[in-house]
Amino acid sequence: MIVPWGTASREVYLVVDWIDRQPALRALLAEAERAEPDLDFDAFQTSLSNRYGTFSWPSRTEEGRAPLVWKLMRHIAEADTGEGNTGEDPVRRFASGYSRARNLQDCWREFTEDILQPLFDFLSERVGAESSVLRVLGVLSWDVGDSGFGVSVLK
Repeated sequence: MIVPWGTASREVYLVVDWIDRQPALRALLAEAERAEPDLDFDAFQTSLSNRYGTFSWPSRTEEGRAPLVWKLMRHIAEADTGEGNTGEDPVRRFASGYSRARNLQDCWREFTEDILQPLFDFLSERVGAESSVLRVLGVLSWDVGDSGFGVSVLK
């Protein structure tokens, strides 16, 4: 479900605040940022507002997209809290700049699905992969003894 565009900034703020309080998610985002460290966030942000062109991701990988979207969401959240607020409505600017739909709610839906969703796909995939690794590690018994390092499967 997509929230109404009028409350979108507040909802983005709540998500950013929650992710900021999750050390594992912050670590995944920090790792993702190292995948393509030279991505230009300002250029990405500008390209979202160019409704006359076609949008193209500047990143080559899914890992590269995640930090761009994360920074964008932080920018939207800061505008909602008044920190660095320039009086602009970033939801309106980005959504209407990205989409050619006439209705702002439709613009917000397209923007959310096409631009914000890749961050959540990335995090879901990574958390799932990490959980699988932890599950495997949970059924293994690690032993470092005098005879060396040993692993056995617990039943």
